[in-house]
Amino acid sequence: MSMLAARIGLLLLVAGASTPAAGESWLVDLQLWLNGEARDTAPLIIEVGQPASVSWIDEQDQSGWRLDLAIEQPLSDEGAPAGAIWLHVGIFERDDGEWTLLTDSMLGVPEGQEGVLSVVDQDVEHATPDNSQIYLKTRISRLQPSAVDD
Repeated sequence: MSMLAARIGLLLLVAGASTPAAGESWLVDLQLWLNGEARDTAPLIIEVGQPASVSWIDEQDQSGWRLDLAIEQPLSDEGAPAGAIWLHVGIFERDDGEWTLLTDSMLGVPEGQEGVLSVVDQDVEHATPDNSQIYLKTRISRLQPSAVDD
C-alpha cells in the first residue's frame, strides 16, 4: 500500500450557532468518494457523546473502509472558534479481514457549513474526489427535539 497523507480542509468561519450540548442530536449529511467512486450515504443522526459508524466491506469480508463519527463538545483549552461544531472522524481500512486506523481527525465546522477531509497519496498536491483514496464532505445541522421524537 502506498504512503498516505491526510489532508484536512477545515472551514472555521464563525457562525452564530452555539456549541453542542450533551444529549443534543445533530443531522450529519455525508458525501463520500472511495478511490474516486461516489458512495451512497444516508444522512446520520448523531447524539453528542454517542458515536456512529458506517462501513463498506467487499463480498469476501476481507477489504473495505469504515468511518467512525462523533459530535463532540469543544473544551475551552482546545481553542475552538465560537460556533464550531466538532466532528471527530476516525477512518479505518480493512485488509485481510482486519481493521487498521488510517487517520483520526477533528473537523471544526460551523453549523450548516461544509467540512472536507481527504486521504491521498503523498505526491498529491490538491485533493479532489477523483484523486483521493477517501474524500469526505460533511454538513452538520442541529435537529429540533420534535424532529428526533417523531
